[in-house]
Amino acid sequence: MRKYQLLYLAIWVTVLSGCRHDSPEWVGQYVDYSQMPSHGRTFMVTSEQDRVIEDNVSLPFGDQELQVSDESMSPARTASSLNSVAFVRGLLSSLAGESVHQVCGTYETVNASGQPIHVSGAIFYPVGKPAKNILLVSHYTISANYEAPSQTFPLEAYLASKGYVVIMPDYIGYGATVDSVHPYLQNYLTGVNVIDMLYASYPFLNKRGIQVQSDSVILAGYSQGGVTSAFVQQIIETDDSYNDILIKKNYCGGGPYYPYVTYWAYRKKDVSAIPYAMPMTIAGMALGRDTVLNLDFFFQDWLLQNYNEWFVTKKYNGQQINRLMGTNKLSEMLKPQAFNDTLETMQQFFAELQENGMAPGYIPKAPMYVFHSTKDNVVPFANADTLRTRWQDAGPVAAVVYDFNDYGNHMNGFLNFFFGVLWKEL
Repeated sequence: MRKYQLLYLAIWVTVLSGCRHDSPEWVGQYVDYSQMPSHGRTFMVTSEQDRVIEDNVSLPFGDQELQVSDESMSPARTASSLNSVAFVRGLLSSLAGESVHQVCGTYETVNASGQPIHVSGAIFYPVGKPAKNILLVSHYTISANYEAPSQTFPLEAYLASKGYVVIMPDYIGYGATVDSVHPYLQNYLTGVNVIDMLYASYPFLNKRGIQVQSDSVILAGYSQGGVTSAFVQQIIETDDSYNDILIKKNYCGGGPYYPYVTYWAYRKKDVSAIPYAMPMTIAGMALGRDTVLNLDFFFQDWLLQNYNEWFVTKKYNGQQINRLMGTNKLSEMLKPQAFNDTLETMQQFFAELQENGMAPGYIPKAPMYVFHSTKDNVVPFANADTLRTRWQDAGPVAAVVYDFNDYGNHMNGFLNFFFGVLWKEL
């Protein structure tokens, strides 16, 4: 069994103690990153540039006419709303002229087989001012390589202008590892990959002489990033080899914390809200068990024949793949045998989905903010509701704040999460 699976099983067995969490901000001094652990990880710079904030920001949701309310940013809290694109551009235009430095590079971590692999990512930090904290961001679902943090200037990078060192891994399958299949929703593995970039960043920050005012780390992520960020905290707090990381707070938004719950929500309706996510999920679960799950068992011939071009090349974004697929019905993209739950392959598939959900018995120690729209059309609200129910059944979790309201669809939820929560609180 691979190393990361053994560690994952350990999490399911017990919750280890002794993890550090929130502490007062440092006053009048800075972190000496030469004394911070790196676990032998080193961030190797491949390119860098100054980014001057301009009005023509690229939004993650493209040209969709999404609506977001003013002031509280929540449709559940105010009736007035305005065009989200206009709002975002107006807000960011106030930062025009601010500079953010972007550094892209690679670091060593492990792949699904537990073998060493060099994965890429990007570090963003403010120019001309000290940083308040490190902000470790796990990005949402992407399918095109140009969407990866090292290949673009993501919206989350603008938080560097507010005084943060923003660290964003690409994940396996993008950037330096574009020729590899992305292990989609292999959440423990991706969590380890994210943590390894944090460790690799410490020597880099020290070498650059970047002054950070706190030794804590803030975690954040939405959608796939939300569950990844939750797993990052779970790993840190349940594996004592990571107990040198100080978590100040974790912001999790719209995450599929239980892939099994998401799959069955789609299965019952025979509809995938984002069609391309279903083939990505099956391919990701197949990686967890090497060659046991064969794609030709699941995919209809037309999907199997186009899989490499549409998914493995990383040339197409999600909207483009959805159009190429031409259907959102599971019954049209999957073979009939993929609905026979008595078959051994399906039982293995279900087991993989369940293993990549939040571990039973785990209770967060560091403060966590869990955000989810009750009307989320992509990641069913049942994910967050299940998370809350399991934690509340286990006893009071004072460190967790739940923000569950009607924030509209998944992308509207992202805007509310990013601007109504992160932008305001950070």
